[in-house]
Amino acid sequence: MLQAWRRFRYALWESTLDLVEIARREGLHRFALMIAVILLLSASGVFYFEYRANGQNFESMWDAVWWSIVTAMTVGYGDKYPVTTGGRAVALFEMLTFGLVVMPLFVATITSVYVSRRIKEGKGLEEVKFIDHLIICGFNLNCEHILEGVRKHKDDGQIPVVLVADLPEDESSELLYRFSDINLKYVHGDFTHESVLKRANIQYAKCAIVLADYKTEIIHTSDERAILATLTLKSMNKKIRISVEILDPANKAHLKRANADEIVVVGEDSGFLLTAGVLSPGLPEVVRELTSWMYGVEIWQRKIPKEFEGKTFVELSSHLLQEEGEILIGLISYEKPITLDDILGDDLTSIDHFIKLQFEKSGKKEIEGGGDSVEIHLNPGAGYQIGEGDVAVIVNSPGGK
Repeated sequence: MLQAWRRFRYALWESTLDLVEIARREGLHRFALMIAVILLLSASGVFYFEYRANGQNFESMWDAVWWSIVTAMTVGYGDKYPVTTGGRAVALFEMLTFGLVVMPLFVATITSVYVSRRIKEGKGLEEVKFIDHLIICGFNLNCEHILEGVRKHKDDGQIPVVLVADLPEDESSELLYRFSDINLKYVHGDFTHESVLKRANIQYAKCAIVLADYKTEIIHTSDERAILATLTLKSMNKKIRISVEILDPANKAHLKRANADEIVVVGEDSGFLLTAGVLSPGLPEVVRELTSWMYGVEIWQRKIPKEFEGKTFVELSSHLLQEEGEILIGLISYEKPITLDDILGDDLTSIDHFIKLQFEKSGKKEIEGGGDSVEIHLNPGAGYQIGEGDVAVIVNSPGGK
């Protein structure tokens, strides 16, 4: 709920800025001034003729202004109307001016702005306004599996996705059409360039996936680009979580130094699957079903109910199986980042006060490099106690319980 409110507030703010920018770029402030002048001239003219004649319908200038606005908006309440020849001539001038010139010109200007924006958006040249979104850098066969996963799983609302790639226009359009049911945007360009990542709103992104490039002409530079992209992403957004796909296992060390959070080597599991295929027939198919969105049964993670903190692994396992029809196979422990308060404690010395003041000036709340680690507990044993930062790893059931 908090994340949804944050997204709504950000979208409202960005929409306001967009309107201001459109008004400035298209000269709409001059257009608004012209409308105001026509309204005031019409109101003054009607008031002049009507007030001199009898003044019954237009007792003050405010009545004339009210009539002018209502007439321009084609509402026509009928509470104020001119009866003199001069007043009706002014009314006819305003109606023709707004009906044939002002309103069509205004609508055409606004329409052209949004049509132009949609064209740029379709070509991947428009800036994205998402926050807390997933950025996919590059395109290969795995990209569609990732989008299928986003379509299938929702956590506090479906996460918005931005695909940053150098695709032909027809291919990107077809992809956007096929995944039109998810919040997907396309940004055209090289994902190693800062200017391109800025268009993807990298500063407000939550996570990113860097895909390996299988194209024969650039396959030898795929891992180098992945390392460069990781360094660029982390430099532009220190809190972003990044998963990287690479081709050469020797480059894992470089990516770890670049602070990649997850590293996947293409074909790394092939040895296991090939061996299992001959020594344990059927096991590779089990693995494929668990790691694919096609079959409805897969390994996933879910939050643990608060009341199970401090209870045992077997108690949680029994609850999930009976109530949700899910098999608990392990736990993931997320260690919280270390804050300055964790180190300094309650009794602050003068030096502690100085350190805290410097951190407050810098705007930092967490110690860089402290915490934010992940620990895996596969089948930790029946007596393992559930901790505060633990998340359940489950095998779900297609139909639930």
